[in-house]
Amino acid sequence: MSVIFDTNLIINSVVIPLLVAVIIALITSIFAIRRFRREQFWSLKVKTYDTIFDALFDIDEFFRIQLKDVAQNDITEDEMDDVIDNYNEASYYLGRVLFKGEFIVHKDVIHELTDLNIALQIKEPGFWKSLLLGNKRYNFYKEQRRLIRLSTDKIRIIAKSDLKSLIFSFF
Repeated sequence: MSVIFDTNLIINSVVIPLLVAVIIALITSIFAIRRFRREQFWSLKVKTYDTIFDALFDIDEFFRIQLKDVAQNDITEDEMDDVIDNYNEASYYLGRVLFKGEFIVHKDVIHELTDLNIALQIKEPGFWKSLLLGNKRYNFYKEQRRLIRLSTDKIRIIAKSDLKSLIFSFF
C-alpha cells in the first residue's frame, strides 16, 4: 500500500493557512507593540504634567504663605521652613523639566514654564524699600501668584490638548 502525497492538498490545507497565520501574528504583534509604546508614552506625559501641576501648586503655596505672613505676621518658623523646602523641591523639578525640554511635554509648555521661571527670578523688594514706598512686598507676592495662576491655566489647556491628541493616535 503506497501513500501518495498530493502536494496541492498539502499546500492548500497546511502551508497556506500556516503562512497566513504567521503573517497575521506578525502584523498583530507590530500593532500591539506600537500601541503599548504609545500608551507608555501617554502615561509618562500624564505623570510629567501631574508633577508640573504639583510643583506649580507648591510654588503658589510659597507665595500665598509669604502674602499671609506680610499681611498677618502669624506664620510659624516650622511652617515657613516646610513651605520653603517644598518651594525649593518644586523649583528644582521645574528646572529639570526645562532642562529636558520638549522631550516629553509640548513645546508650548516649555515656553510657558521658561517665561514663568524668568518672572519668578525677580527679587522681592527689601524691607526698608517696602516700608518707605508702601507695602511693595504684598503687591509683589500678589503679582507672583497671579503669574503662576495664568501660567497654570495656559499649561492646563496645552496639556489637555496634548494628551487628547495622543489618545486619538491609539486608534
